[in-house]
Amino acid sequence: MLGEDTVYSGTYDVYLNYVSLVLLLLSPDFMATGYCNSPEWQLIIERQSTQEMRIVPIRLRPVDIRGAPFAHLKMLPDNVNAVTDKIWRTQDGAFYKIAIALRQIIEANTSPEDTASPIPFSLPVITSAKQVAWNVRYSPNPYFIGRDELIARLHETYHAHNMRSRAIALCGIGGIGKTQIAIEYAYRYKSEYGAVLWTDASSWQALSLSYVYLADILGLAARHCQERPAVIQAVRRWLAESKGWLLILDNLDEIKLLSSFLPENYRGHVLITTQSSVLGTFAQSCPVTLLEQNVGARLLLQRAHLLDPYQVPAEDFGALEEAASKIVKAVSGLPLAIDQAAAYIEETGCSLQNYLDFYQKNPDVLIAKRGMLATDHLEAVTKTFLLAFGKVKQISSTAAQLLYISAFLYSDSIPEQIFTVGGIELGLPELTNNSLALNEVLRSLRSYSLVQRDGERETFSVHPMLQIVLRSVLSADEEKLLIEQVIKALNKVFPDPRDINNWPVCKNYTLHVQSCLKYCGDLILHELAFLYNKSGYYLSTQAQYDTANAFLQKSLTILERLHGDRHADVASMLNTLGDFYANQDKYEQAEKLLRRALAIFEDLYGPIHPEVAYSLNHLAVLYRYQGKYKQAERLLQRALDINKQVFGSKHTLVVRSLNNLGKLYMDQGKRKLAEKFLRQALAFGEQLAEPGRADVARVLNNLAGMAADQGKYKQAEEFYWRSIALNEQVFGFDHPAVTTGLNNLAWLYVEQNIYEQAENLFKRSLFIREKALGEDHPEVVFCLVNLASCYRNQGKYAEAEPLYRRALDIVEQLDTDVVVVLENYAELLRQTGREDEARVLESRALTIRLREL
Repeated sequence: MLGEDTVYSGTYDVYLNYVSLVLLLLSPDFMATGYCNSPEWQLIIERQSTQEMRIVPIRLRPVDIRGAPFAHLKMLPDNVNAVTDKIWRTQDGAFYKIAIALRQIIEANTSPEDTASPIPFSLPVITSAKQVAWNVRYSPNPYFIGRDELIARLHETYHAHNMRSRAIALCGIGGIGKTQIAIEYAYRYKSEYGAVLWTDASSWQALSLSYVYLADILGLAARHCQERPAVIQAVRRWLAESKGWLLILDNLDEIKLLSSFLPENYRGHVLITTQSSVLGTFAQSCPVTLLEQNVGARLLLQRAHLLDPYQVPAEDFGALEEAASKIVKAVSGLPLAIDQAAAYIEETGCSLQNYLDFYQKNPDVLIAKRGMLATDHLEAVTKTFLLAFGKVKQISSTAAQLLYISAFLYSDSIPEQIFTVGGIELGLPELTNNSLALNEVLRSLRSYSLVQRDGERETFSVHPMLQIVLRSVLSADEEKLLIEQVIKALNKVFPDPRDINNWPVCKNYTLHVQSCLKYCGDLILHELAFLYNKSGYYLSTQAQYDTANAFLQKSLTILERLHGDRHADVASMLNTLGDFYANQDKYEQAEKLLRRALAIFEDLYGPIHPEVAYSLNHLAVLYRYQGKYKQAERLLQRALDINKQVFGSKHTLVVRSLNNLGKLYMDQGKRKLAEKFLRQALAFGEQLAEPGRADVARVLNNLAGMAADQGKYKQAEEFYWRSIALNEQVFGFDHPAVTTGLNNLAWLYVEQNIYEQAENLFKRSLFIREKALGEDHPEVVFCLVNLASCYRNQGKYAEAEPLYRRALDIVEQLDTDVVVVLENYAELLRQTGREDEARVLESRALTIRLREL
């Protein structure tokens, strides 16, 4: 080792003839000695040029090495920074990186130079004086990355004074890197133990055989015994009597084996790798998580030899890392899958994008391939998962069936209700309304980390790679049967999306519907049509119009193929799709669908039927939107007559028809007619039971609006409060249905310059919608604009602008109601003298309006 205190002596020549590796410790003081011109240095250069010696420069302090004869060599710790640079949180981190690099250089028998080639040389193996045994059969992984914090936590936990058990289990799904962590821990802390003992604990036979080998390594007298139980007992006794050892039990999935192989009391450390997350009192759990995307990208690039960990990244590294991150995301951060992908890329020489494209089309093909040169973990992802799945299948056929079903669902937050409510549809009647049976099934799966359960939310998750593996082993007939079962179960559990209280549940189920639909192909199934309808309706409420449109159209197509084009289900679907288009101002498309629906119902049921009245109302509302008042009036009057004939005067549908007519006359400014029908609707509605109160609330809201238009503010205020109170009784205080009255009443106060009360109502409305619908829902936008406009009317521009900005961010993401926000925001900008910014927003708004004409 040469450094800043080195003084040349001729006697060094003798030693240099026997040295294979020179560590060059660099600092400004060393460079100032002129050592590089000494005879000793000439000897080093000569031996290095003949490949008899290797030089490894280590930059201790910042130093200028330009022109030095070793400037072309790679520097440790990272070729750019010195040990004392602030990039390292502590200098120990830099020295640790140097130590790892040196170990790799020595063990790989290679040089850190750009043009390095393997050169045979040997160094004496130095064994700790206290270490009596070491049988770790794996070499350190040169690509180990991203687990430093976990390993440090392991070490800290082992040495915690209050730790009751000295056994820690690394838990996680197969391929997540548990064994690699155990290997790394053993090498990092080997000097702290008198013995480091590795065992194969995958079965009783494998573990008992490992104990026979341990007896031999430890030099126990019982090693010559032919009776295996006696040998096991001897090793157990050694573990009980000795201290300062580390015992690694690799792949221990049958946790109960510990009672047979470990003494009750011991003073060493036991490190277990297991797929089981159920440990009881045998060991302390240390869950191993998936790699973060940036860490996984580095691992892939280094393992594929596209990135040298000791070299400054090239200028195009950002693009390379982005491409690698996409692959890591595709394989869901599973280390074994990342390593497998890197091995394939290295061996085939394909680009990262080429691998990603192929993987997205044929994932099952690639995850079944193991690199030809891989020696650290030989099993492919497919085989790793199928081994665990095979063990589960032996324990419980129901558990295996549940996993197959889960392969077609979204991988995260799978509702247990799918199985307890839809068990019969799934071919698992034993799980129907039987949470206890489901618990037993999930326990079997958790014993191999094949699912992760969230007991509070009553959901579980599976790894996406496991889903790919399970789908790949199914025959076409098996897959079709499973998909049909999943569709039927999802349709049964999917709640009514027309009830806003169900939207949070609909959101989760829609993810599973979308996942399953990818495998449906041209499947024609009644339940599939209904599922498309329900999930499409929900997506429309979330302003996901393109997907909603595709789903609703699919539903219609399936129903037409099942029943023909003159069926009641087809007509109902036409009404749903017509309303969907009408709400997006696509009136021509909507009218064709609604007219067709009406014709079908009239053909099926005759002119006097509730379905006909229902369809008439839908078409009439469309005409009202278009200002076709005479056509709308004729249809609404006909619907009212049908409902009266069928149900009598005092019925919620009659109240609804009267309200619709009143609203139509309000739009035309026919106040007397409007009031006549609204008052009649109110009189009938107040005699209805609770379900009809929501219709009464709508009538009161319309009466309030009409009173406000006439300047009758007190009467309007009274009607609005009554409307709000009814909705609170029917839906609850925090239901979005309440917000309609709150917003209307707030605007009534704004008209009267009663701003404090208006602000409070707008704020309450915003709070309710954010809580019920989420902060980025399109219905929240209106509340934001209302509150912002209230502030703007008062000249509170600083309070208004952030609300307009937030509203604009939401609508631009959803591509809905952008114009309203743009125009209101532009008005604020004008009021604050920012004319140029206002013109930009107004121009955008105008462009959108012209495009929609």
